[in-house]
Amino acid sequence: MTSYPDWVLKHKTKGTEIRKIGQGYYLYKITSRWSKEKKRPVKVTLGFLGTITETGLVKSRAIRLAESIEHITIKEYGAFFVVWQQNQDIVEALKDLFPTWWKELLSMAYLRLMYQTPLKHLDLYYQTSFVSETLPQVRFKDKDITACLRDIGQERGKIVSFLQRFVGGSSFVLIDATHVISLSASMQENQLGYNNKHEYKPQVNLLFIYEASQKLPVYYRLVAGNIREIKALKMTLLESGLNNAIVLTDKGFNSKENVEAMGNEDLRYIIPMKRNSSLIDYTPTLTAGKSGFDGYFSFEERVIWYKKTDNVLLYLDEELRLAEQKDYLQRVQNNRQGYSADALETFHTKQHRFGTIALLSSLKDTHASILFNYFKSRSAIETMFDTFKNILSADRTYMQGHIEMETWMFIHHLALVFYYRLYQRLMDKDLLKKYSPKDLLLYFSQIKKIKIQDEWKVAEIPQKVKALIEKYGIPIP
Repeated sequence: MTSYPDWVLKHKTKGTEIRKIGQGYYLYKITSRWSKEKKRPVKVTLGFLGTITETGLVKSRAIRLAESIEHITIKEYGAFFVVWQQNQDIVEALKDLFPTWWKELLSMAYLRLMYQTPLKHLDLYYQTSFVSETLPQVRFKDKDITACLRDIGQERGKIVSFLQRFVGGSSFVLIDATHVISLSASMQENQLGYNNKHEYKPQVNLLFIYEASQKLPVYYRLVAGNIREIKALKMTLLESGLNNAIVLTDKGFNSKENVEAMGNEDLRYIIPMKRNSSLIDYTPTLTAGKSGFDGYFSFEERVIWYKKTDNVLLYLDEELRLAEQKDYLQRVQNNRQGYSADALETFHTKQHRFGTIALLSSLKDTHASILFNYFKSRSAIETMFDTFKNILSADRTYMQGHIEMETWMFIHHLALVFYYRLYQRLMDKDLLKKYSPKDLLLYFSQIKKIKIQDEWKVAEIPQKVKALIEKYGIPIP
């Protein structure tokens, strides 16, 4: 039996348990319940109470927040106001399609964006934000959240109707897939499969359609982790009603089987190729002259040469070539691992590949410069996936069924749109060099409203925040 110091034991009371984890001591609330299977009482942990230190008990963040709610007269206002103002079309669409739960959906999407809060803490953060004043009486009890997740998830048709309102008129869209780790033991869709991190884990595949000109995710669809990606791409496009999408993949997707499958499904695609592919004709790069190329164009003030052979487009960026040559030779000179003096011979055999990008595409009649711009848009999709998984902390889920998972992903789609509309405005206002959407939310969250004699008033605003409000162009009353 573990023995604890007296300063730890004095915090042990009825219905609590002390646990030592590493060098720390932690207090948990517990109870016991009768187990029909084991035919005896079993211990059940009800929650984390806090960390025990020699100076006393440091209560958990959730408890501290709950205790403060009773006396709250100040609420976060600025960040919510800006998100609310920029998404009134979403508000109206949710009211129309989900009249029972629209307030819950909006509140959850905002709180996930702002705090990445788990379901159990939604109500705590809701009470500290002005969202609770704008959208009063939101139901965040456990049974209400469960009902919301089940009700919305059973109506994929309404979710599709919502999404379709925001895809119309797109100039062109890009479609790609990522994965979400699912640790639920009761969901059939979380099948074992490999992902781009070479992990073999139960997962659900998440397909996104990204509108490139708006720089905005406009559609998503969940499929089981073991479903063939190409079939899923085709079904997603059919469901969305779009016919101008381009499948833009990474290099690992390039195989004869995948290319043939996309052709059989009449999918338009752009696939970057590995530099050692036998399908690439490097003849134009073997001489100093450029007569072997078909022509050139300008991209971000850089000259890009191109050569088209069948379905393969070879591009040469001279500035990139010089940078790669310099980097390679510096590695040889500094005896970096894998770059010994013998590597100089390898340099001579592969130097004609430096600075090149090769694309395999079904868009035969599209100009090389347009295909190159499409390809460069992939970085925006990768950024979107990074936002989804890291900014929103949505890279794994504990949802217990496909229905609940559908709603959870819909909520994250809304949060992702909120994020990218902030991003778009920052870009339009030439503020992205200094501020990210998360920076913006942090600054604007410093704007509080104070309740004085039953009237809400905006508290003093820091000078730096005032300056940002002026640059961003949405006055906060």
